[in-house]
Amino acid sequence: MLLFEILIAISELVAVYLIWHLWKSDEILFFKISYSIIAFIPFFGLIFVVWMANMPSRQPRIFQDQYYRQSDVFDRWRHVLSEKNPHTKFRLWQIMIGKKTDDDSKP
Repeated sequence: MLLFEILIAISELVAVYLIWHLWKSDEILFFKISYSIIAFIPFFGLIFVVWMANMPSRQPRIFQDQYYRQSDVFDRWRHVLSEKNPHTKFRLWQIMIGKKTDDDSKP
């Protein structure tokens, strides 16, 4: 029983160290609070926090995707999608996907 209490005390000391390290990092406040609460669960909390909080650092802003609501896919297909004539639209579609034959039945 004494061994179990010693292991729990060591676990809590490691949890305090992890929390101190976590609060010095640039994590989001929600994650700091959540991980701090979870870290005090003996043994399993430590494993979870080490596993989840070991995220790579954020990328510099120039490497981040700034156009998450836009896509260049639509811009590439805009002329095909806006075409009113179905035959011309089909020809443009064939050009975009790389088909060059008029007969689709040939392999």
